Amino acid sequence: MTRQFTHEAMAEEIGKLVWSKRAWLEQFGSGKAGRPQHEIETKQIELAVLEQAHGDYRNAAGRKKASA
Repeated sequence: MTRQFTHEAMAEEIGKLVWSKRAWLEQFGSGKAGRPQHEIETKQIELAVLEQAHGDYRNAAGRKKASA
């Protein structure tokens, strides 16, 4: 069974993923606990994708509220 999410719920859940990805980069992006550069670059790309999706879903939720 596939669960369906509203745009608002998607924005909220993606926001949590953004927070998690930022925390990972903060912890492992440099310094003693730093991960290999290719891993950091992959996480940075993933973060950029998630940030864009988060904004897109926030905007869609706003448009849906405005039209209601």
